[in-house]
Amino acid sequence: MAKILHHLSLILIGTILNSLLGLIFYVLVARNLEVSGFGYFSFLLGVGILVAEISDLGSSSALIKFGTKDRFGSIFSLTVIHRILASILIFIGLWAGPSAFVAVSLLLVSLITQSFVALQKYPALVATNILGNLIRLGLTFYLISVGMLTPVSAIGIFALANFIAFVFGAILLAKLKGLTFFRFDQARIIFPEVFAYSRNIAISFGMSSVSAKIDVPIIYFLGGPTTVGLYSSAQKLTSVLSQLAGAIENVFSPKFSNGGNIAHHFKDYFLINGLFAGLLILAIPFTGFLVPLIFGEKYILAIGVLNLLLAGLALFFLTGPLTAFILY
Repeated sequence: MAKILHHLSLILIGTILNSLLGLIFYVLVARNLEVSGFGYFSFLLGVGILVAEISDLGSSSALIKFGTKDRFGSIFSLTVIHRILASILIFIGLWAGPSAFVAVSLLLVSLITQSFVALQKYPALVATNILGNLIRLGLTFYLISVGMLTPVSAIGIFALANFIAFVFGAILLAKLKGLTFFRFDQARIIFPEVFAYSRNIAISFGMSSVSAKIDVPIIYFLGGPTTVGLYSSAQKLTSVLSQLAGAIENVFSPKFSNGGNIAHHFKDYFLINGLFAGLLILAIPFTGFLVPLIFGEKYILAIGVLNLLLAGLALFFLTGPLTAFILY
């Protein structure tokens, strides 16, 4: 339990810091664009995130599942091949548009961050994410200062920061594992086992990704960019919560994969997530001043959306331990 708390405290602090840096980026974009402009930016970003999650095909989960022991080089090499092929198809399918760069950048940076999770190298994970967010903020301040911040340029900043974080993380990974973590000769051998695991995960994750991320495109086509801008402002405020849930899972998923006292790990996981779920419900009465304080009075209609999202995320936290237990 002491080791779990150490890993959990480190990754939670890093996740909260990274989430706050990310929120500052979204707030800067929202405040310096019209609501409709922020809605168009959110639409392009949402399409990129959706495509990235569908294109993952369960490979990120497989990287954790099979990369916790001596087969890391094999599964990492296999995931590299997948990322290359997926990136080519994304650029072709999205005509190399802004959303394509978002999707590919997310696939690349997740290759590194999920590798750190599999190896339980949480300081490297936190450092990589912080660097990407700091670069994104620096570029945003620059574009604002020269009057060049637009929905498309903001998307470019998002993708560029991910590419730089990917390079930085790859250097850290090479120092941790050496060049021996490339085992392309073993990728073919491990492929049948990985495919048997990933094919069901790919279907499940694909369906959940579509159901979770299709909201912004649907709202954009039905309600227009202004409606998306209002909706997305509330959504960005809750992004730190979904990242926290993912960070907690990153601590427990390798422990489930390694075996050991799984029942004890599950109990700890459920107690921690239950605490967060209770805090979210208690936070709902205080949202009335939070949205206009952060995003400005033009986003005041997003308060009701935020309350619904908080209630939904409370349930999301409670299902996290069950999902991770079954998956890993």
